[in-house]
Amino acid sequence: MPSASAKSLDSIINKLEKLNIKPKFMAPLDRLVYAVLSENRSPAAVEKAMASVLKVFFDWNEARVARWVEIARALDPLDDADQAAIRLRNTLNRLFDLRGELSLDFFEDMKVTEARKVIFEVDPDFKRDEVGLMLYQCLPGMTPPITPEIVAEAKKLGVITKNGTKAQLQKLLTSVEDHTEAVKVLHYIEMSMAQQLVEKTSSKKSTRSSTAVKKSTTTKTTKK
Repeated sequence: MPSASAKSLDSIINKLEKLNIKPKFMAPLDRLVYAVLSENRSPAAVEKAMASVLKVFFDWNEARVARWVEIARALDPLDDADQAAIRLRNTLNRLFDLRGELSLDFFEDMKVTEARKVIFEVDPDFKRDEVGLMLYQCLPGMTPPITPEIVAEAKKLGVITKNGTKAQLQKLLTSVEDHTEAVKVLHYIEMSMAQQLVEKTSSKKSTRSSTAVKKSTTTKTTKK
């Protein structure tokens, strides 16, 4: 018989599935690549760049053994594609050299502190929260990194109550037996935040474009 926490999580997922959110559930290795490319870049730009790379290369291992200029060409959607390509290739090769395979499955047999150390050996420039999300996805029972922004979004989506706390959200995401369901809820929250960021960026661009058109029209009218 499912526990109260499992029932609660099921009802939350049912509610989230009815919202206009398109979650993209990343495999652990995809999450690592996302972390490499996401620094100072929008989620939409990173997702577009990742899709672009996988159109050119069969998988991340094929990208790993390619020349960085080929990866940069595939990462063309990004402004600084050259730097991103060099870092991505170096990170994938360090992971392969360290473990003899391009996978994060080995995390399942590690303690959190040990796994965290390995990730920073692979790429010391990773952000702590990104590493936490990678490890949370691979290690059932680990407490996920919850930022104030994630808590605020969880309240908006009804994952926790308006008076809910970070501790309540962490408890919800760690107290169920089916870890994949908890990861799914966190993905929904992340994707909702990313979606709003894209919408805000699009809105700002639209406003700037509209303002530019008005100025141009006004200038032409004045000249007449």
